[in-house]
Parts: sequence; structure tokens; C-alpha cells
Amino acid sequence: MEIDICYVWVPGHCGIHGNEKADLEASKAASSQDTPLLNVYTYEDKKKQTKQVLYHEWLKMWTNQNTKLTQIKNNIQTWNNPGLKRKEETILNRLRIGHTFITHRHLI
Repeated sequence: MEIDICYVWVPGHCGIHGNEKADLEASKAASSQDTPLLNVYTYEDKKKQTKQVLYHEWLKMWTNQNTKLTQIKNNIQTWNNPGLKRKEETILNRLRIGHTFITHRHLI
């Protein structure tokens, strides 16, 4: 049994007015220099951008404050003291800002 198969390409939108109009508009947009390109952002792009904006806003607020802590620490990065327990961190930070029992003894 011998079968001859002939492939014929038929445009999918051929003869359908709405589809032909859509094809025409798409062709015009693709060839036009005036068509604005859309900015496409991924979730990760927006997440990174949001973190940067928040960081800079926080830094701006930090630098505009007039506190003892901002006088001795001019950035918002954490003090990294690996191996210290929370109680030790608290003592160290109180010493840094001068907020200790000795400095407030006159209040008692």
C-alpha cells in the first residue's frame, strides 16, 4: 500500500478579519521605532530593589538622629561579635553608649 502525503502550509489567521487585524497591528508595532519597551522585572529584581531602597531610607534616618549610639556608630551594620552570648552583647553595648549603673548612679 503506497500513500502519498502532501504538506500544504495554510496561514492560521487567513481569512479571519479580527486575526488579520491583530497580525497587522503586531507587525506595525514590531517594526515601529516609537513602540516603548516594557521594563520586565522578576520577583528577585524587585526584592533586591526594595531592600536597597529600605536600607538607604534607614541609613538616612540613622544619620539624622542625634543620639549617643549614632555618635559612636555611624552606620547601621550590626556589630559582629561571634561567640558572645546575648547577655555579654548587652553589657558590651551598654558600655559603648555609656548606659551603665555607674553612669546613672546619681539618679538613685
